[in-house]
Amino acid sequence: MSELQKLRHLVKSQQKEIKRLSASVDYDFLTGLYNRQGFVREAEKFLNELKKAKQERERRKISFGNFSLVFIDLDDLKAINDESGHKAGDNALKAAARFFQDSIREFDIVARWGGDEFVIGL
Repeated sequence: MSELQKLRHLVKSQQKEIKRLSASVDYDFLTGLYNRQGFVREAEKFLNELKKAKQERERRKISFGNFSLVFIDLDDLKAINDESGHKAGDNALKAAARFFQDSIREFDIVARWGGDEFVIGL
């Protein structure tokens, strides 16, 4: 393998690692949902797309859709952790995350906001 090939291979592997690390910054490690930072980043993209669509619709005199936020706080998670352990609390968070993810449309955004709080952008 030539030095140039080695260098290309090294650059390629570093690019893959950067991509992997960048993705992990936006996701909650426990639930696999977006974290707060990832939600904000995706919501900004979504709102920019809505803004562009609105401008296009205004030219055509078509009405603009709505955007809603739903904030959810799981009650009694501390009690679950205290009585059954943190693994049970983690399982409750994972189950809630699956439920929310399975309940939204493909273009909606769901995230773990922090602790026992979730947010959904509709």
